[in-house]
Amino acid sequence: MREAHDPVVSVVVPCRCHASVLTRCLESICAQRTTAEFEIIVVDAESDDAIAAVVRAFPRARIVRCRDGLLPGAARNLGASQARGTWLAFIDADCIAEDDWLDIGLAALAAGARVVGGSVSDGQKWHPIAVTDNMLQFSDLSPARPAGPSRLLPSCNLGISREDFDRLGGFPVVALAAGEDILFCYRAAKRWADRLTHAGAAFRPHHTRRAMEAPGALRPCARRVRS
Repeated sequence: MREAHDPVVSVVVPCRCHASVLTRCLESICAQRTTAEFEIIVVDAESDDAIAAVVRAFPRARIVRCRDGLLPGAARNLGASQARGTWLAFIDADCIAEDDWLDIGLAALAAGARVVGGSVSDGQKWHPIAVTDNMLQFSDLSPARPAGPSRLLPSCNLGISREDFDRLGGFPVVALAAGEDILFCYRAAKRWADRLTHAGAAFRPHHTRRAMEAPGALRPCARRVRS
């Protein structure tokens, strides 16, 4: 049962080894123009003291620490397990939310969406590797895309009720640093066809890679951070 003092929304931010970009992410969350009470849960997937230091600068945020080097799906599940909100909002540590991000997502969920996501734009618009990386991952999530039904939504920009998240069993824990959001959306679409919603441009630049990396070099919880 939800207590009166509990937040309406729990924002879950997985982070691994990228304290330098976490500050801007948390600033963008704290700057939300919303009347909804929310909490921020940062999942420190590798017990990094630098991440803990960043979180201490944000009174609204709290940290959940793990020494196991969690991959993204498992890190998000851990954060969700500690959430007190009715709604869950997921954002990656290398991303910056628009100031109406939470309200846009909540409005879509209130209108009947079971899972909601938004656009993912590029933080390095003129860098060839960064632009290519963003196109490969998010070519169908341009800010120019109108709101409407969607088959796939990215876990770096995702909203769902806590009840539905638990009903789906959380994010599948896969052995790769990416792809858990695809499997999650497949599960959701089987239950709620046409209830996955792209809510329009609700998301500002994320930090993309600026250099080619050797196989296996991607850092699981911040795979789009500038190198």
